Amino acid sequence: MEPRIRLRGGAFSYRDRPIFCGLDLDLFEGDVTCLLGPNGCGKTTLLRCLNAILALREGELWLNGQRANTLSETERARMMGFVFQEHTIQFPYSVLDIVLMGRAPHLSFLASPSKRDREIAERALETVGVAHLQDQRYTEISGGERQLALIARALAQEPQILLLDEPTSHLDFGNQMLILETIHRLVREERIAVIMATHFPNHALLVSTRVLLMKDGGFIAEGVPQDVITGSHLKALYGVDVEVVVVGNNRGGRDRVIVPLMDRQLAV
Repeated sequence: MEPRIRLRGGAFSYRDRPIFCGLDLDLFEGDVTCLLGPNGCGKTTLLRCLNAILALREGELWLNGQRANTLSETERARMMGFVFQEHTIQFPYSVLDIVLMGRAPHLSFLASPSKRDREIAERALETVGVAHLQDQRYTEISGGERQLALIARALAQEPQILLLDEPTSHLDFGNQMLILETIHRLVREERIAVIMATHFPNHALLVSTRVLLMKDGGFIAEGVPQDVITGSHLKALYGVDVEVVVVGNNRGGRDRVIVPLMDRQLAV
């Protein structure tokens, strides 16, 4: 099966400061690849390179079997949606208007969204479970609802690939779980391929099919979650002692949970 994304020998620098080099990556239909790493390791930069917002200094990038540098911005936008970590909108657009912006790659110059575009935007809102918010002002809904609206906007592009830059940051526990459940359902039902940068190893255990650990400009480990998310790997990644504990769940199965090993006085 042809990968949705294939990166070989990827390297990027900001002027003379190298960010990463020699990166290889494959993303297939139905994959959720979680990208874990400390602050400043280059996760966001890598996502921006995969989206061709930034140009690789070295390496080759293919999207659906085509060289990314031969595709127009519109062609890439029809293949790939990107939900940024930081997103500020000052004007009080309705939630539906925000999602309709995702139809831009499918519209000709100066064209207005059609009835079909509106139906696709409404369906995207239904897919992420916030159709009831479509007439509300985007600036007045909660952080979790805004994040779901941005995922809906990306889905309105009708992409085959979804890049998510820390989609659960700044959200409370309930909204974090809502975002993760939505991602899991999208991959299962829509067969979208997802790369998600996150700071939460437990989130990777919950939704990922593959994990990449990024540090010092490269991947220090990669593979299926149960092999990659280990105490020794997380110690190498973050410098923190942790234990990966296997516990029973209410479905009769077993889950892995990451527990920091803290001094007993701090833990009390």
